[in-house]
Amino acid sequence: MMRQAFIDTIFALAAADPRICYIGSDLSPEIMARMQAEMPGRAWMEGVSESYCVNMARGLAHEGRIPWVHTIATFLTRKAYEEIAIAAQENLPLRLLGNGGGLIYAPLGPTHLAIDDIALMRLIPNMTVICPADAEDARDLTLQYTDHQGPIYFRVGVTQSPLMMLEAAPGNLIASTGSISMQAAEAARILGYDHIHCAVVKPLHAMPPAHHIISVEEHSIIGGLGDAVEADLKIGIPDVWPDRYGTREDLLRYYGLMPEQIAERIRREL
Repeated sequence: MMRQAFIDTIFALAAADPRICYIGSDLSPEIMARMQAEMPGRAWMEGVSESYCVNMARGLAHEGRIPWVHTIATFLTRKAYEEIAIAAQENLPLRLLGNGGGLIYAPLGPTHLAIDDIALMRLIPNMTVICPADAEDARDLTLQYTDHQGPIYFRVGVTQSPLMMLEAAPGNLIASTGSISMQAAEAARILGYDHIHCAVVKPLHAMPPAHHIISVEEHSIIGGLGDAVEADLKIGIPDVWPDRYGTREDLLRYYGLMPEQIAERIRREL
């Protein structure tokens, strides 16, 4: 699981670096127990109090710590938005771990669906936004950005099969981010298109040359990857409030985000 990969990597980094600490908001009792037992005074469970957790992290960061704040993505990015913005204004090394990015919490309904978190975090100056595709991606990116000075938002998705890396002659390009990259890569294979997984949405690396860029994201089509890459066709959640319960796969299919649906829409519109 991607979340477990993050937790294991954070624990390993914390064991080697006394600056790293962890603040949970009703999540991950496993890492909490491990850190409290082996690294006393460096892990806290603060319950359902997201704004307080971020303010606590700000204080720790001002004292030279590197705090990780871990909770459900919708609550972290919406309820603590002001505090996150202030931390970013101070360019503090906060690590924000948003659990359940996209449609993962579909059984819990619209309040738990993180369909605007990328847009909200992209909007904040100094904020880096990272959306891994799978567990290996999560481990690698966490390690890669260990010493990054400013705040980082890590979007926690799901791990499916290993991400396919596709290369094709320059033509139409499908760009995706996060766990939906699995479906986007399969759609690219069906169409014979090139595909790129944009794990780091901000700052965004330059896109390879393409006739048309099609973005695919498990996120609103407003303010996310599609806007970042200036896509010719943006495929994602339309500008509506989700109104369905079910599984993640149910909602992916409802919004046309399964591979064959993505491929068919691209054929139809391009």
